[in-house]
Amino acid sequence: MAPSVGQAHRHDTQRRRAASDLIRRSTLRPEPIIDNTGKNFRREPLPQDIPMTNNALASIDFQSKALELQAERGRVLASNIANADTPNYKARDFDFQQALAAAVQGTGSAAGPVTPVRTDPGHLAGPAGSGTTPPLLYRAPLQSAVDGNTVDLDVERAGFAENSVRYEATLKFLNAQIKQMMTAINGQ
Repeated sequence: MAPSVGQAHRHDTQRRRAASDLIRRSTLRPEPIIDNTGKNFRREPLPQDIPMTNNALASIDFQSKALELQAERGRVLASNIANADTPNYKARDFDFQQALAAAVQGTGSAAGPVTPVRTDPGHLAGPAGSGTTPPLLYRAPLQSAVDGNTVDLDVERAGFAENSVRYEATLKFLNAQIKQMMTAINGQ
């Protein structure tokens, strides 16, 4: 048989009185949880080496440096293609593997980053260069031209196509890594 409303109310009141009596008789005094000195907060050192985070960030950093270098190589190859008919133009390129190794090690290019110089107080200060611009080398011609131009369109187009495919693949890898991190952060 279910208790009546009056019995339930009486039982609840008795429970509250017993709880307040127990609190009053307690030897432990309640202390404020937070005070203005901050002594209640324990400062624990954060782990400096979180391997999963460091690996993920290192991978993203590597992919972004590779993407920058591939974009730069695309500009150089496009410049070569554009100057295919320019007399005495020398085809230029750089060693991608060597430039990527230098960028990953943090040494940048052999020439170092380019820093703009303010020659007048009215000029705006520009940002320093990224330091990932590799030194450009002259390409040895496969066949000499009468006008001194060393651009071989077949070689340049093949290099440009290969670089474009690699750029797109690197971009897809980078996007996938960022999506994966966002999924881990958002928990979805």
